[in-house]
Amino acid sequence: MTNLMFGIGGVWLVSILAGLPLFAAMGLAALAFVSLAGLSPSIVPQKMAQAMNSFPIVAAPLFILMGNLLSASRITDRIVRFATAITGSLRGGYAQASILSSLIFAGMAGSAVADAAGTGAVEIRAMKRAGYRAETAAAINASAATIGAIVPPSLPIVIFGVTS
Repeated sequence: MTNLMFGIGGVWLVSILAGLPLFAAMGLAALAFVSLAGLSPSIVPQKMAQAMNSFPIVAAPLFILMGNLLSASRITDRIVRFATAITGSLRGGYAQASILSSLIFAGMAGSAVADAAGTGAVEIRAMKRAGYRAETAAAINASAATIGAIVPPSLPIVIFGVTS
């Protein structure tokens, strides 16, 4: 058992030191496990197909794709303009608009990181034009993006639902 662990770790370390990308080093380490453990090589494509059939594993890239599509199609600008139209006239309206647009975007993208990246640039630019300091605008955007983890359908809720 110890020889198997050292063999897998050695293949991984040599791959990393050789400059291979991380995914290739991990793949070679997995192949080393299959060959050193005496398993049939046909298990590799079976496990790959089984992993692609897993809903939580497929959900993460699809949420990232959705965030990129929303950003590329400039829908984030419309979301921010809508939120600003609703709350812009109130005291601290741009900060509230940032939170509201993060809430709307989180319902579509499902990820806090995608939320911060998708609406962040537009929100921070609008808040700086309204007189907010850049640090304050960035802090408001970062804290508003955390709502993405609790608004369904978010990635943490999908993973929690699958595990429970």
